[in-house]
Amino acid sequence: MPDRWPWWRNRDFLYLLDVKSGFKQRLTAGRLSTNLQSISPDGKRLIFSRSVPDFSERPYSKTQWFILNLIDFSLDSLFTTAWSGSARWSPDGRKILFTGGPSMFGNIGSNVPEGMIPNEYDTQAYIFNLDDKEITPITRDFNPSISQVFCIPSVKYILFFN
Repeated sequence: MPDRWPWWRNRDFLYLLDVKSGFKQRLTAGRLSTNLQSISPDGKRLIFSRSVPDFSERPYSKTQWFILNLIDFSLDSLFTTAWSGSARWSPDGRKILFTGGPSMFGNIGSNVPEGMIPNEYDTQAYIFNLDDKEITPITRDFNPSISQVFCIPSVKYILFFN
């Protein structure tokens, strides 16, 4: 089905570029595009994602999340989720701020009564701790929906709401 979309065969990949020397190196490849999400505060790691079609269930795609170490080019696969949004490093580089629908990490972001389906456009924010792999929803009981997030060292996080 996606092959009918005019942009479907276009692919986006990540490159490392040294502006002074002009050296460039391709970081990602494959049949799926990659999306840069965030660069760690120390500049040594980056988070990227890629969307994988999955027509077996809503939302008909899954997002795979990765951390790429720019020093040794090792790749850490974090997880695969549905209803995903964006990711940003925390100022200390030990946590990641994720956004996505209430069902991005199971039901931990949902605040609707049992048996009801949450509105996946009600974007929530989650903190993922890299040390213990704990995921904490931080906006589940807050209204309205989040539109953008930024991490700023002096204030930790700024969330923009609709």
